Amino acid sequence: MFELIDGSFGEGGGQILRNSIAISALTGKPIKIENIRVKRENPGLRPQHLLAVKAIAELCDAQLEGAYIGSRELKFIPSRIKGGNFYFDVGTAGSISLVLQAVLPVLAFADSDSKITIKGGTAVPKAPTIEYLSQVLFKYLNKMGLKVNLEIQRHGFYPRGGGLVNVFVERTDELSPLILEKFGALEHLSIYSYSEGLPCHVVDREVSSSLSLLSRKSINEDLISIEKRCNEPRSNNIGNFFIITAKGSNASVIGYDKVGMKGLPAEKVAEEPTRELLENIFTTNAAVDMHAGDQLLIWMSLAKGESSIFTHKYTMHAYTTLYLLKKLLAIEFEVIGEIDKPARIKIKGIEVK
Repeated sequence: MFELIDGSFGEGGGQILRNSIAISALTGKPIKIENIRVKRENPGLRPQHLLAVKAIAELCDAQLEGAYIGSRELKFIPSRIKGGNFYFDVGTAGSISLVLQAVLPVLAFADSDSKITIKGGTAVPKAPTIEYLSQVLFKYLNKMGLKVNLEIQRHGFYPRGGGLVNVFVERTDELSPLILEKFGALEHLSIYSYSEGLPCHVVDREVSSSLSLLSRKSINEDLISIEKRCNEPRSNNIGNFFIITAKGSNASVIGYDKVGMKGLPAEKVAEEPTRELLENIFTTNAAVDMHAGDQLLIWMSLAKGESSIFTHKYTMHAYTTLYLLKKLLAIEFEVIGEIDKPARIKIKGIEVK
């Protein structure tokens, strides 16, 4: 009997698909997803979504129906999860980060440790950069007891892709809950600007723009580290991204990033992430940025015990994810706050058998 999932619920994007498939693999429950990404400009499965589905299917020897580009309906029947060495190629500049978000919860509870190599985009629009996963999300997963490490072999940008990433995952039997309330006092702030095949003034302008905004908060310069990288193009793979992260006194880490695009001034690339980070620290003082406030929810649901996080903004992505987790895992949760506002999210996790 299939558990029916409406892929158009909430924000109606690829995340409901990725989380559904991951939970199906973890619980062994067959699912049928309808209305996949019907609210998007190009509805149905796109290459990165299809790869995530096929990757998880390979991890748990699942049977698939409807696994093709453009498909709006999918059946997924999982079997036993296995670890090992795996190689996945998105085939386009589709986001490596989004594929990792799908497969990591499955690999965490595999029967052995794993190494996965993924080829695709490392910094593409509408997805977290691979640096965000490495510098923010993975820090929290390690805190929960999951040992996961990442190696970036090369970056890949839209439209060529070609980025290459290795990820090493040590299996676990149990995850610890998270308690993340306040960011606390700023202990360290890191700025990183990377470009490939572009004039070096791009990274210089991004860093200068960010520092100009930071100066308004009178942040001690000793707390700020800066890294700029300006590389020659690799096979005409041209692109740029900016990420700013910060560590707080309550063992909190937050991060905001943006990918450079044609027609978008370098100053604007750095401006939005920097403003969000400053608001996160000095206005809400939330321990969790709005991206981790969404991405951590599935992990909190799989941890033994009750987790509680205070996030900078409660997003529609988070709202949609909680709906799905309630439906497929029967978790108990509480949200104190409103959409696009600071919120506290509490989840009582279930044990993965």
